[in-house]
Amino acid sequence: MSTLKWCISRGLILFTIYFCIQVVFIIMVSWRDSGQIDRIKTVLVKKDDIQDLYKDHPESERKKEYTIVESEVIKKELKNVTKTPFPARELVCPSLNNNNITFKEHLHKDNSSRDGRLSTTWQVSGAVLDRLAQRKQNIKEVCQKYSLNAPSISNKVNAWEFLINYKYNLVWCNVFKAASTTWMYVYNRLAGYDDQTLNMYSLNTQEKWYKSPLQLARKCYQRPSEKELLTVMQSEPQSTSFMVTRHPLERLVSYYRNKYIDDIPDKDIRSECKNVKRVYAKLTPRRHFVDPGLNPNTGCGKDLPNFVQFIAHIIKEVPKKKHSLNMHWVPMYKFCSACLVDFDIFAKVDTLDGDGEYILHEAGLSNVIKLNKMNQGKMGESKILAESYLCQLPQQMMDDLIQVYQYDMEMFQYDAKNYILCTRNQ
Repeated sequence: MSTLKWCISRGLILFTIYFCIQVVFIIMVSWRDSGQIDRIKTVLVKKDDIQDLYKDHPESERKKEYTIVESEVIKKELKNVTKTPFPARELVCPSLNNNNITFKEHLHKDNSSRDGRLSTTWQVSGAVLDRLAQRKQNIKEVCQKYSLNAPSISNKVNAWEFLINYKYNLVWCNVFKAASTTWMYVYNRLAGYDDQTLNMYSLNTQEKWYKSPLQLARKCYQRPSEKELLTVMQSEPQSTSFMVTRHPLERLVSYYRNKYIDDIPDKDIRSECKNVKRVYAKLTPRRHFVDPGLNPNTGCGKDLPNFVQFIAHIIKEVPKKKHSLNMHWVPMYKFCSACLVDFDIFAKVDTLDGDGEYILHEAGLSNVIKLNKMNQGKMGESKILAESYLCQLPQQMMDDLIQVYQYDMEMFQYDAKNYILCTRNQ
């Protein structure tokens, strides 16, 4: 009995200590949050003071002075705010606070104004229509040729990266490194985000509360199930569905330069770099090339594997059908289920101006938003850089790489003759 009493007393003491620790922790968090809110209020008050200070000045002068002072004040105050891991303000999807149309509501709303969908004031060229029709027909033939249009356990619809805007019945499969930033901006603006919010969250890459454009979009566009995706695409009024493709080999170069060289240091990328460099340490390029954007303080830094080592890693990993592939270099046909999903439009990065304009008009968005190409250098420069990288590969490695992306190359009609030739001539 005495032993039982002793155990109970000790248990009560431990519980009391635990309870006190929790109370102290809650008080400390609350104190920190209150300080956070006060600093944010300071920013807003000072913005109002600046506006009042210059309200009697001429408009051009007032705008100039306001911009300069506001920038310095807010930069100073936000510097203090962002020292904590909490965001400067709560991020909420704007469309969720604006009676966003659900799929069921969309099916029953009046869409008679969208009959025909194309604006009567916009004339699409026959060349664009012929080009898009030819692409779609070729994809259908290649899918049938290799029996890729037959659903199976290993060949299912991947609805994971689709974004569905129910208001405009617009369906997009987000192929990374294929104008994804451009279209993510379109979807975020359609969701109600303004440029200030997008810049605040997506440009402050060093902050704890940083949100990528994709993370912002997913606040508004939940990942659909396969059933929901197919239901939307088969619904009336008809949806406008599309995906954008890019030359598979040039897409790999873009990933390598963006993630391995240009991007801010990331522990996952660094880990991938170290592993690739260790496993393929003996592989070296056949010719020397120094990327003009190379910076030891960004990307993989000193752990940067050369491009030949990176491609060897790709060739080994992609054929592993059960392996979870990196979304930036998984074959496009597989990532977007191009043979299982009946897309209306197959756009290309090379012809994005005309293709993108057609997509917006088809969806009835020509007077709502304009397509601004983002994160894209001059096409000629991009191809020259891609050639500089790809021509480093040994002949056999180039052959193996093309075999890995065989379906993408044939399905989306991309040519690798120049890249093959330069590896033969070394």
